[in-house]
Amino acid sequence: MTPRTLTRSWCILGVALLPGLALAQAKYSMNPVRFRATVRPGATIKSGFTLTNNGDRPMTIKVWARESTQDEEGHTRLLPEDQEPVRPCAPWVTFETPQAVVEPRQGVEFKFECRVPADASGFYAMGLVSDPEATPAPGGGPFGVNVVVRMVASFRIEVTGRAAKEALEVPQAAIEQVEDKEAATTWTAAKVAVRNTGETLLEPSVELEVSRKTADRWLLVWRGKGDPDDLFPGAQRVFTVSTGRSWPSGEYKLKARGVNNGRTLATAEFETPFTSPLPTTGELFGEVAANVEPALIDFQIVPNAARSRVVTLLNDEGVPLKVRFEPTEPRQLAEARKTKAEGQPSASCAGWLSTLPTELEVPPAKSANIRVLATAPEGASGSYYANLVLHCDSADGSIHGARQALVWVHTPGDVRYGGRLGAIVMAQGDGNQFVLTMPFWNIGNVHVKPKGKLTIASGTPLECVLGCAEELVLPEAESALSALLDAGRLQTGEYDLKAVVEVGSGATTVERVGKLKVVWTEGKPTLTLDQDVRATQSAPPAEKAGKP
Repeated sequence: MTPRTLTRSWCILGVALLPGLALAQAKYSMNPVRFRATVRPGATIKSGFTLTNNGDRPMTIKVWARESTQDEEGHTRLLPEDQEPVRPCAPWVTFETPQAVVEPRQGVEFKFECRVPADASGFYAMGLVSDPEATPAPGGGPFGVNVVVRMVASFRIEVTGRAAKEALEVPQAAIEQVEDKEAATTWTAAKVAVRNTGETLLEPSVELEVSRKTADRWLLVWRGKGDPDDLFPGAQRVFTVSTGRSWPSGEYKLKARGVNNGRTLATAEFETPFTSPLPTTGELFGEVAANVEPALIDFQIVPNAARSRVVTLLNDEGVPLKVRFEPTEPRQLAEARKTKAEGQPSASCAGWLSTLPTELEVPPAKSANIRVLATAPEGASGSYYANLVLHCDSADGSIHGARQALVWVHTPGDVRYGGRLGAIVMAQGDGNQFVLTMPFWNIGNVHVKPKGKLTIASGTPLECVLGCAEELVLPEAESALSALLDAGRLQTGEYDLKAVVEVGSGATTVERVGKLKVVWTEGKPTLTLDQDVRATQSAPPAEKAGKP
């Protein structure tokens, strides 16, 4: 059998390997794999990247540029050869040497120039592709197939100096049933397509209003929004917005808005039938379109004293709502309390709260005021928390659900910021991507939103953003911090790794350090981490009474 060559243009910008194939792979690496430039019209960008042959045979590698786009799930891809680019930029790039033979254990630098036209404006994206020629595998390989690995570096250019159009459109929206196999349940979700018809990179989100037809009128049953995400010019993204519940069959109307940085750029309305696996009951469960302002209700109280705050309840439903108020312990504090030693004080203040009135009825599209009272007991010191839950019911029984606000009671005493990091856990993702996750405990007495970075000493330090799984972490509670590491930017060797996390105040940090070992074998990285080195914390003196 004559060996044949199997090639594919599948890639995620960055270092891209063909998934699920490991036959006679071309063993080489690319550095760097990301280029970013902010330039004026008419500028010339000069740069380059190095391709290293890690194999034992000479390798002929061609390099070229191709525009990139995004698929409907938001993944970055090279534009197919048979598709015309919306904003062509690959012709701007010329390589000093578009093809070279790279000897075993040697590297070759491929220099290039990118000439930005004088009439360019906005955002452009392309991939710098390194394409090795196929080399027959010894004996032809299994099934006579040789696999060629293609690596791609992302190149993003922002051209400033002239106005770039910002525009969106919402071409379609529908309601679908989504199956959650892990939870063994199903949810109703709205799927909304948003297309970037402008000239610059946007970070749009969608805002939705869903109404269900009842008799001869439309009843607003849900409001929600999707998380914002990058969207290239010319690309279309489908946002899946879970409603957190299952809906009955019926006729639905979706009003969708495409929003970028708080500004609505597109609106559209769609009517769609929906067939549910659930019986048609006329009842919709879950959160209701009722809100309380402010959502964070804060008090400053001395022990043995009481204070009150007036908050506003907004009814955005199309029917009157009967609302009952209930102070409860936040989930984060309840979970943390399970692991606390008996007799330790709790940070919950649910028992200190009451409302006037305890229940009321709010007409549709109207608001009403309630008074929240908090009484601090003797000996209270620091910050305490509770949820104010709004239990909502409609007169016709078509809607019932709940919303909640966070109540914060601060009493005189020390304000302490503090955190503790647990052991880092690594898990391999797609290609050369690794997810590093570590637990974070808030050991202070105020809520925090931890943020930080991972630094890996590798000549030029490699930095990864550490993000928090929770919007905020209450005292005593645990959350998780995670970062995405591209191992394709590391060579075989040992590196110093440090995780530094800022906790609430810029002067309060916690860190964890260790040794990261990287070994490349047959074009694949293996990472091991020794973190039994030290975990430290630096913090300023405790602050006195007052808001943190």
